[in-house]
Amino acid sequence: MPAPRIRSRLTAHRLRELLDYDRSTGVFTWRLDRGRLARAGARAGCVRKDGMLTITIDGKQFLGNRLAWFHVYGELPKGRLTAADHDLTNTRWSNILLESETLSATRAAAYQREYRRRKNFMDAGLPYNPLRHHDPLDPRDPRNETIYEPAKRRGRKRRF
Repeated sequence: MPAPRIRSRLTAHRLRELLDYDRSTGVFTWRLDRGRLARAGARAGCVRKDGMLTITIDGKQFLGNRLAWFHVYGELPKGRLTAADHDLTNTRWSNILLESETLSATRAAAYQREYRRRKNFMDAGLPYNPLRHHDPLDPRDPRNETIYEPAKRRGRKRRF
């Protein structure tokens, strides 16, 4: 009986051994043949239903933007990564942003409120219409333009 394979954590050395990353286009390509589905020189990864690019390495799935960060810096990001143009499949280096802790906490709180709102609708037996009930932090939604604009001073000017 063959010895069981021991899977270790992905290292930057192993990642760079398997994949090439082009910062200007954001494309990952395989450096080695990895079976019939992953040939050397072929584009790596696939797009999930939610729009995120995923790449499977040694039987484990990784998000494309996190692998790009890992490929460049040699360590996984400490926080959440976002896309500057809000296209989740775009892994160009200029498009990847590290989300601040305050925005991450704000987003988490908004998603908790949205989850509670949906749960309350379903508990009451009412239909939940996601077109009527929007994500308050979605910058693509025109109803949220004021969130992402710089704060304007309101009221009278102070005289000293």
